[in-house]
Amino acid sequence: MKNLKHITLTLLILAGLLALWRGTGEPRSKGLLLNVQAAQESAFDRARSKSCTLGTMQGAHGYSYSGNVMGSAIAIAGPISFDQQGNISGAYNGTLGGKPLQGNLSGNITVSSNCTGTVRVDLPIAGVSANGTFVIVHDGNETYFTATDTGIAVTGTTKKL
Repeated sequence: MKNLKHITLTLLILAGLLALWRGTGEPRSKGLLLNVQAAQESAFDRARSKSCTLGTMQGAHGYSYSGNVMGSAIAIAGPISFDQQGNISGAYNGTLGGKPLQGNLSGNITVSSNCTGTVRVDLPIAGVSANGTFVIVHDGNETYFTATDTGIAVTGTTKKL
């Protein structure tokens, strides 16, 4: 979400600079300021008007995450599927502390209308569950997530296939 705001702001500034120097080459700073401000408000209003449900995430995605688990580096990637009831299933393949790690996962998600949510991932082979939060971006085609459990500092993304 932060990247989306940064990209939007950059594009608005570039468009404003072009408008500023258009014509006689004389800067029109007051008009530029009002145009940029109106464009920013419009972009943010559109983002705030988005509404999400469990169906927003439905389908097959790829994911990756990396970080630290109880002092050991972790890097994982794999396929994951979301259904309309909030169930997830997938596979993982990567490393933990430099050692190969692979298996299957299951779990569930909740989605709030403001496009944020929570996730619980169960790793049956390890006998553990992990929890996190996420934000849905790009109309459900992508998420940014982070772990919320003590001792786990991982972040990652999912992208719709």
